[in-house]
Amino acid sequence: MLIMGGGVTLALVYVSRGWDPLALQIWPAILLIYIELMILTAIALLFSCFSSPALSALLTFFVFIIGHLSSDLKSLSTSMERTAARWLFAALYYLLPNLANLSFITPAAHGQLPGAQQVAMVALYSVVYIIVVLAAATMIFSRRNFK
Repeated sequence: MLIMGGGVTLALVYVSRGWDPLALQIWPAILLIYIELMILTAIALLFSCFSSPALSALLTFFVFIIGHLSSDLKSLSTSMERTAARWLFAALYYLLPNLANLSFITPAAHGQLPGAQQVAMVALYSVVYIIVVLAAATMIFSRRNFK
């Protein structure tokens, strides 16, 4: 991530033919991309504790897609008529990571960057989520029988 962030910074400096303040301002967005990568890595480790590598990759990909569409899960949970469907979508909304909070790629490209408080709150949410997922992975892995 450091190399990619450095490449983006150098590209911004090259394109603007001199120093561009945006070159340093994009680093909070790069940090949020790195945090998203850490969440997905923790989820992949969780899935790899009880499934095959191909299934783990597929489930992690599904979590990535659903995590970016998590606001739709919340609106689905409020718009469904059946109680079971409402409960299911609400449970998925609260159990899966809200990766939409970490996505600042498009706003950063337009010069709109996250504030320090927003980055701190998202980082705190992410650290807690990663700890819970890794604790679950540790519990599952410790109960495996390798015989």
